[in-house]
Amino acid sequence: AEGAHARASCDNQHHLERQEPGGPAVGNVAAPTASAAAAALPPPVHNQKIEIGFLDYFKVTAPAPSPSPKAEKNSLGFLALAPKKGREGTILLSWGAAAMTMCLQVVFTNWDRLGTDSQAFWNFMCSKLASEGLFLDPLASTDLSADLPAVALYVFMWVNIVGFLFVMPNAFPPQQSDDVDSEGNTKPMEVPHRSRQQKVQHKLTNVDCSYILLNTLTMPGFFYHFFCLLRSWGLSLETLFPPTMVPPVAPAIVPAMGLSPTLPPIELDVDAALAAIAMVSEALPEAVGALTLYFLAYELVYYRWHRSLHEVPFLYKWVHKHHHQQTYPDRPALDTLNTACVESCVGTYMQLGVLWFCGEYLGVKNVPAGIMFFEIAGWLSVLEHDKFERALPFGMWKANEHHMHHAFVKCNYAPYSALWDKVFGTWKPFKQTTAEARRVANLGPGAEAPVVSITSVMQNNTTAPALSSASGEA
Repeated sequence: AEGAHARASCDNQHHLERQEPGGPAVGNVAAPTASAAAAALPPPVHNQKIEIGFLDYFKVTAPAPSPSPKAEKNSLGFLALAPKKGREGTILLSWGAAAMTMCLQVVFTNWDRLGTDSQAFWNFMCSKLASEGLFLDPLASTDLSADLPAVALYVFMWVNIVGFLFVMPNAFPPQQSDDVDSEGNTKPMEVPHRSRQQKVQHKLTNVDCSYILLNTLTMPGFFYHFFCLLRSWGLSLETLFPPTMVPPVAPAIVPAMGLSPTLPPIELDVDAALAAIAMVSEALPEAVGALTLYFLAYELVYYRWHRSLHEVPFLYKWVHKHHHQQTYPDRPALDTLNTACVESCVGTYMQLGVLWFCGEYLGVKNVPAGIMFFEIAGWLSVLEHDKFERALPFGMWKANEHHMHHAFVKCNYAPYSALWDKVFGTWKPFKQTTAEARRVANLGPGAEAPVVSITSVMQNNTTAPALSSASGEA
């Protein structure tokens, strides 16, 4: 109204003619009528509200959207006691399982032997750091607390285990597409989303972070027990870290005019080399056979355990359901560790139990095969929770098979290969839903989705992967 009054006064000053609504043109209007003032106002804006502030005059903003139920579900507090009733029980069970595991590790550890091992490790690290000029050698002979070497060994193992888990994806490059960009580089292939719902990533909460941390804290004790098992098979720590080992410091070689002095030629002992080759060729078939046995036995035991986690309602609700919050794994180490501590502890010590059973009752005690088993199992567990396409030769392992398990849930229970799933009839090849395949291929609702190999699906999802008509899913 004030704006209309100001404009009317300006019109009177310049003796302008204006047309009143429904009347003739008049001049020298003293004040606008109510209808003229209303007509001078801008039309109302619906579904919006006007906020008048000190700095924002007549600022038009949309009403704040109401939070969706899904957002409320993901915004959990530290204890995550809401929104579902009974959620607090699963969290306390998981935390209790981690605490119980660490207590059992303390009880069943031979502390006299651990003291000897940690002291050997402490002396070795002190001597190595002193030789590099990064540590004081007298610290190795200082009378320290008996628990300090054990704590140092625990921290060293924890840092290396966690770091190894996070750098694993870099050690196994993903499959590359055939397309080449303008710079001549190829793009890594990603496992396509099976459905549109999979594109919603589960945001990590404080409870997820607590599970991840607790699962990593139980690993140093587990790996020490694994070493104890290998020591009973013949591996000795003294050969790696002798308690009295102090490596001599090599004399400094001063280069002359920027060039290093000529080193003496290396003498090759042909007989020793031939003996080493013969020993490796003789031990290699035995190690391969033992490694195959370890994987077949562990996959069979874990298949039955994993399947029961899905088929027994109590186990799925209280133990395994947390891991399936992420329907499309794309954070390798985090999504691998983001499991209930009950499941994580049982799964890791299940590997130890399988090795012990094969050694005690089948007589297969092979130290190199045992080490390779743990290395390969750790690699595959992390890589199958990554978003990139990876596979081993001869179809022994494919990353998208575990992606199919996270999407479809009741299939592909085996941890690595598809052998036992095919034997028991629970294997499903990776495929997208029909609606998602048509959307990716830009087809209409009446068109038939193309059957294309999944290896042709590139990072930009320009083609549709292979579809399986056996399941008949929409």
